[in-house]
Amino acid sequence: MTSPLPSVRGTAKLRFGLPALLALLCALLLSPTVRKSRAAQADAPSTAKAITVVLDQDYPPYAITTPEGETTGILVDYWKLWEKVTGVPVNLRPMDWNNAQNEMLQGRADVIDTLFRNPDREKIYSFSKPYATIEVPIFVHKDLSGIKDLDTLRGFTVGVKRGDASVDYLSSRGILPLAAFDGYEGVVQAARDARVKVFCVDKPPALYYLYKYGLENDFRLAFNLYQGEFHRAVRKGDEALLQLVEDGFARITPEQYEEIDRKWRGSSLFPSSTMRYALWALAVVAAAVAVLVAINAVLRRTVRRQSSRLDQLLVAVGQSEERHRELVQSAASVILRLDHQGRVVFCNAFGLDFFGFALEEMIGREIGLLIDIPEAPGADDDDASWPQTLTALAQSPESAASLTRQHRRKSGELAWIVWSLRGLRAATGGVNEFLCIGNDITERKRIEEALRASEARYTLVARGANDGIWDWDLRTNIVYYSPRYLEILGYAPDEVQNLLDEWTKRIHPDDAENVIRANKRCADGEVDNFAVEYRMRHKDGVYRWILGRGASLKDERGVVIRMAGTHTDITRRKRDEEALRESQDQLAKIFRFTPVGISITTRRDGRIVDVNETGARMFGHVKSEVIGRTAQEIGLWRRVEEREALLAEMARAGSIFGKELELRHKNGSTVTVLYSAVANHAYGEPCILSVLVDITERKAMEQALRRSKESAESANRAKSEFLSTMSHEIRTPMNTIL
Repeated sequence: MTSPLPSVRGTAKLRFGLPALLALLCALLLSPTVRKSRAAQADAPSTAKAITVVLDQDYPPYAITTPEGETTGILVDYWKLWEKVTGVPVNLRPMDWNNAQNEMLQGRADVIDTLFRNPDREKIYSFSKPYATIEVPIFVHKDLSGIKDLDTLRGFTVGVKRGDASVDYLSSRGILPLAAFDGYEGVVQAARDARVKVFCVDKPPALYYLYKYGLENDFRLAFNLYQGEFHRAVRKGDEALLQLVEDGFARITPEQYEEIDRKWRGSSLFPSSTMRYALWALAVVAAAVAVLVAINAVLRRTVRRQSSRLDQLLVAVGQSEERHRELVQSAASVILRLDHQGRVVFCNAFGLDFFGFALEEMIGREIGLLIDIPEAPGADDDDASWPQTLTALAQSPESAASLTRQHRRKSGELAWIVWSLRGLRAATGGVNEFLCIGNDITERKRIEEALRASEARYTLVARGANDGIWDWDLRTNIVYYSPRYLEILGYAPDEVQNLLDEWTKRIHPDDAENVIRANKRCADGEVDNFAVEYRMRHKDGVYRWILGRGASLKDERGVVIRMAGTHTDITRRKRDEEALRESQDQLAKIFRFTPVGISITTRRDGRIVDVNETGARMFGHVKSEVIGRTAQEIGLWRRVEEREALLAEMARAGSIFGKELELRHKNGSTVTVLYSAVANHAYGEPCILSVLVDITERKAMEQALRRSKESAESANRAKSEFLSTMSHEIRTPMNTIL
């Protein structure tokens, strides 16, 4: 605690120090006029307007609120004295500190007391000179250690008083979260009820309430956060009022300050340090005499008891040795004692049974030659040999050592044992034997080997799958990204931190909402796993398509605490899918708009699965009335045998190209087509893809041309016959004439 005023600090020195008295006397002699003027002002009745003063009601010993609601304390007495010396009425309103600051800001109070000065408050207040220095410490529970500064305080919830200057100080330095309570007493009560383990309360009220609630041994002062100074303040621009306040307190004498301070802080029990030291010396002498008398009495009783207790101790030692022997023999561990050369001196029953030797086969044998395997495969590289280990223990008796080695039993079976070794001292103080306790870890080694093999398989599978791996711990918000994960995005392992933001900031803006929602549903426990396709920005700035898969791990309460999954680059697949879509779109347009008929029918029964409009119109139908019907049902074939012949030909040749067929139109007329077909698989079953070119008109033209040719040939033959007959008829008479 510091004194309330700089002039009051060290009041005893002011009273009894000769230099201070001389200085005070000179001041009084040199300024009689001022003294008379101030006395006149103090005695004269004042008509000054009353001022309203607000201050913290919860700041012992400066302001203490009694159970009856009355506020007392050092500052209450100060202001009463100020009112007396100035003659200005004071409306003193102790209240909750937050409310006190609001009253000032809303203009319902003229002066605020117990205010710390900081840059934000300097913008709205004019401050008096400081009149008390206050330490602002951090208190921690006695079971909590390691907090010594702001860096080690980070991450702990700190209890604070609502509206206190420490709130801004801590939050501006990143000390969060803060638990705010009403008043300093509320903070200490929260600490008492274990709602907070760390709190920040100004030292004077902190000590007051810790002692009040008997918590002085439960909490420790970890470190001082900073030092503040009490000021009185008025609103900015009201310097005249501030001067009035300052002048009033300056007129209070040091003796008056001291009297108030002694009233609330108390006085020393011993006015003289010499008397205090004398009393302490007397108390020490008396205590020493009492201790000597007590020691003498105890020694007398002890001597009388030693003879009887010695026999009891001997019996107890014998019993202890017997219990120790039973413990060693019944222990489920190998227990050996070796001499300084590593030879077996003792082996318990478990060890004999474990190694399969009789006691006489082990006693006197060097342990390494008895059970070790020369250059045993798989032995821990860091382990020294038996002689090296025993030599090191002999040189350092206080130390211990451990060995993990593979041994051979008498039966030839191999076993792994982890040994704990310690030197046993002789009466001379040196090490003459070594205690070795071994535990069988053969099964653990087998499990470790299986785990290594499993991890190797997992690593091989992950590398073979060419997928990246991520692992998100929701408790720490730390995310592991595998090297392959980062390689997919073009980064080296040291270029990306293990933060969730490294993932979210690279998601394409158009995909972010959908991707984050899928992950959040899994993190919230709505689904156990998810898969989502989205784009992520590569190091080169180009977006890659990613298939993200993930699954969740829950704790015993069903809360998701961890998520992990894979990260697959599907950019090439997406490009192929896009190319396939474009190709399918082109084929669909060709299928729809080509001038030839195209149909897909089932191989089994000729049911029409799909047909373009050209193919349907070719036979007088529309597409909708033929889909799902067979060629026989719509009367396309004149004879069923024709279709069977086509199927047989296709089975032989694999396809049909440009075969001329005559099919039936809806109106019964014949439609001649050039028919091409190939087998394919569509809609989940074997089908036939057919292409039909309508050549009916061409066939009609060919027939007309054929008929015209036949007519011309017939006319030409008739002309030839006519000319031949006429030639004969004419030639016969001419021959007669000639």
